[in-house]
Amino acid sequence: MATVAEPLVDNSLPERPSTSIAGAIGRWICVFMPAWIMVILLVSLAPCVPVRASAAPTGTRAPLSPVLPQAQKERRVARVRRPYSPGPTASLSASPQNIFTDEHSILTWSSSNVSQVTLDSQPVSGSGSLSVSPQATTTYHLVVTGPSGTRDVITTVSVIPLTSKQYLEEYTAAGAQGIYFDPGSDAIRPDADVDLSQLAQTMLAHQGWRLQIEGNCDPTEGTTEEALALGERRADAAYQRLAIDGVAVSAMKTISYGKEKPICTGTSFDCLAQDRRDRFTLISP
Repeated sequence: MATVAEPLVDNSLPERPSTSIAGAIGRWICVFMPAWIMVILLVSLAPCVPVRASAAPTGTRAPLSPVLPQAQKERRVARVRRPYSPGPTASLSASPQNIFTDEHSILTWSSSNVSQVTLDSQPVSGSGSLSVSPQATTTYHLVVTGPSGTRDVITTVSVIPLTSKQYLEEYTAAGAQGIYFDPGSDAIRPDADVDLSQLAQTMLAHQGWRLQIEGNCDPTEGTTEEALALGERRADAAYQRLAIDGVAVSAMKTISYGKEKPICTGTSFDCLAQDRRDRFTLISP
């Protein structure tokens, strides 16, 4: 009887997959990592993708450039270079600026880059001069207009009442040409001190006046150089006395003539005394 061979049976247990932690992590990475990478990439790129406020209507084409805000348009216009055009220039002066009622002053003006020039609303040329004789203090306006704008310049002529001028002329005439000194001296005498006090009050009442103090000597008072120095001291003595009484130093000027301007040609004591004097005159400011 033949023996039937029994099939070989592998009774060993099948190999179980690895259950280690490292293996589990590896399988999780292989399954889920691609999805996480995609999420991270989408999140990081989202700010770079432009978002339209509204879609363009069907059949229309979106504008090639965005609409600029108004402020940005104005900045672009401001950056456009325009041709340079210099502004108008003008000057106006009066000489003298302080006059008496019966005197006149000369207005002088000039201008450039202008198309129209007016002096107190009257058309005038771009440059010139004009004699004026106002009866009261007056301010003059020069207005120039050019392609780049308008300018207005002014000057004022101050008028001193004629009666004030006449008063001072009468005072100096009555004072026999000023104050007097003793021979070889620059000291203010008592009678001259009274005259200077009155003159100071007159000057303070008329702030527009300017006084010239002229120092003089008689022909016997030293050499020419010595007489000039003495005349200067005499003029300075009156200057200092008037300043003490409040007359502004800017309203006074001194000069020495020495023996150059005698008023008496004799040699008597009384004649020579007339030359030892300070004379006061009004001068232009």
